[in-house]
Amino acid sequence: MRKVTQHIAQFYGVKMNESTVLRWIRKFSQLIDEYANTLMPQLSGVWNCDEMKTKMAHEEPINGERFYWLWNALDNGSRYLVASHLTRGRTHKDANAFFEVAKKQAKRDPQVIFSDGLDSYRGAYDPVSIDNVGKVVHIANVGIRSHMGNHRVERLHNSMREREKVMRHLKKANSAEKVFKGYRAYYNFVRPHMALENHTPAEMAAIPIQLGTNRWLDLIRQAARNSKP
Repeated sequence: MRKVTQHIAQFYGVKMNESTVLRWIRKFSQLIDEYANTLMPQLSGVWNCDEMKTKMAHEEPINGERFYWLWNALDNGSRYLVASHLTRGRTHKDANAFFEVAKKQAKRDPQVIFSDGLDSYRGAYDPVSIDNVGKVVHIANVGIRSHMGNHRVERLHNSMREREKVMRHLKKANSAEKVFKGYRAYYNFVRPHMALENHTPAEMAAIPIQLGTNRWLDLIRQAARNSKP
């Protein structure tokens, strides 16, 4: 954020505080996320699911730790980041809440889920809801080296950790959720992927929106036009 304020001061002659940039991030991340959740991505039906540990520097510690868990569901075919969900623990209840968020944002149930061996993925909450037990194939305990592995979602986590490192850890869970919403928009709509022949996951998921050279600005404009008054 400091670099952003320095850039604006140098090229536009406008001085501002870093907190202003943070307010922009929170405001527009929320706006774009609400808009993105109204869209209908064409997904492969195969989800790679995994969770990553992330530190919240200013949260109250539990058992001496300030860590939260970020759950991610990535569509295997389009690389579209279906959902990100932040929780304090990794219980069955947390896993169930994550899958319900992912199902709501995907607008449909998955056909196949790949996950690691975390026990919370199993049982009554496996994979989406009690009503869907037996309707979704769940392949658990896949390693990164497996030909059916979770390397795509692991690569996503590496990218998120790079962002987290630059920010020198996240501060509060509430603000972190907005940052992750902004990252989801960046990952899906803004950043071209070499593995997708320089297309974005949103393009691969056939989302019918047109974004120009400044994809961030176009996203904000389209989200603002479609927001509820």
